[in-house]
Amino acid sequence: MQRPDIRWRGHEEALEEARRQRKPILLSLTAAWCSADGDPLAPVAGAQNLGDQRSLIDVCRQFVFARVDVERRPDVYHRYEPADLPSTLLLGPDGEVLLGDAARTWSGAQAELRPGQAGWTAPAADLRPALAAVEGMLLMSFDEIHGGFGVAPKHPEGYALAYAVDRHQVSSGQRWQEVFTLSLDGITRGLFDAASGGFYRSAEWRDWQVPTTAKLLGINAEVIRAYVRAYEVTQRTGYLDVANRSLQFVLTALRGPAFFGSVAPGGRLDRTIYLPPNEEMIGTLLLAAQVTGEADYADHARQVQRYLLEHVFDPERGFAHYYDDDGAPHLYGLLLDNAAALVGLARTYAALLDPDYLAAAVRTAELILSDFFRGADLASQASWPAGGVAFQDGVLAAEGLLSLGRLTGSARYCRAARQLAGVLAASLAGQRAGALARFGSLLQSLLEVEAKEQGSPGDPRQERGPAR
Repeated sequence: MQRPDIRWRGHEEALEEARRQRKPILLSLTAAWCSADGDPLAPVAGAQNLGDQRSLIDVCRQFVFARVDVERRPDVYHRYEPADLPSTLLLGPDGEVLLGDAARTWSGAQAELRPGQAGWTAPAADLRPALAAVEGMLLMSFDEIHGGFGVAPKHPEGYALAYAVDRHQVSSGQRWQEVFTLSLDGITRGLFDAASGGFYRSAEWRDWQVPTTAKLLGINAEVIRAYVRAYEVTQRTGYLDVANRSLQFVLTALRGPAFFGSVAPGGRLDRTIYLPPNEEMIGTLLLAAQVTGEADYADHARQVQRYLLEHVFDPERGFAHYYDDDGAPHLYGLLLDNAAALVGLARTYAALLDPDYLAAAVRTAELILSDFFRGADLASQASWPAGGVAFQDGVLAAEGLLSLGRLTGSARYCRAARQLAGVLAASLAGQRAGALARFGSLLQSLLEVEAKEQGSPGDPRQERGPAR
């Protein structure tokens, strides 16, 4: 059957057209690494039980069609939070989700999952209950049979595994050791590419089998970090071998002037340079250099950070989200990118002591506080943006502010991080394991700072912070 001729619009254009015509929107969320096998029209055809071309064409006239590459538009991704990609959602004329696998909607769960003006909660006075809740949620979602978190599809959740390594190191408990050993063993069997190195994105089955064979820079950065930390703590050489082989994949297959975005199934390379996963990989390389003594890893980190500063950073606008083949940066103005850059710059300065990184970090922190939060008093509802803040973006911002505050001795940055984390503490429900674990590391660092300010040794669990 011949396909109807469809005009695919961008997200904003589709919303405007849908409101004007009072039509629903069929929104296709995809990425460069997604398989081309999926049919974004399947929900329409299936829902209408269409059997011929004419009926499909007639029904398609009732919709506005939109297609979004969510790697280039993470703000759209966080608006809908699809369970997986690619995904097709049916939206109402005002953008509300009517049908699909969106885990979160812009309106329905905004108060719970996008802290800020929509569902204001004053900063928590005590962060310890939030930390206990984070650890409880992680352990409850741990798959005790196959490792990892949740059931299927199974994602590696590298930050959650690195967090488990950290918890085991400071507590010597068997529970956290079981979390990361069982999980890393399963990932090695199912998601590690033993032939070429690197990790696949996810597995269709709970036991890590039937992998989705795309290799994404960000996922590799997080998972390699977990393997390096596991080697550092356990001295199991198998972890180091997998980490080194995966880093060699990244440094050969994804290395350009910075790091490219992904390799799709079949080997198609997305040459887009996305800022957040580049900062993640810089941090992983610095950790690997520290643990292994390989100076080459630190050299790559230094070169890529310098490239990002020179090509993606504007002192007045902050960091752009991506740098394309057209030789220009694109999409300024996202908290995600500036927060990720702040974390990366603070980490790189701490490792390499280049004053340019510190100056850029300070400028980025000031942009975050002035442009995104309208002032450093984040305990005030008036400082928050009207649409709230995506949880993971807020965690990154707080992590970066705290790291910079500790590097510079700025109580102002540390206080802003504490206030931001206190508001985020009310938004744990529904968050994924990696985001929860990153927040847990932030909470431990904040509790360590509070303990030092009060002159007490604090909880011994709090010795390792997110800057690691």
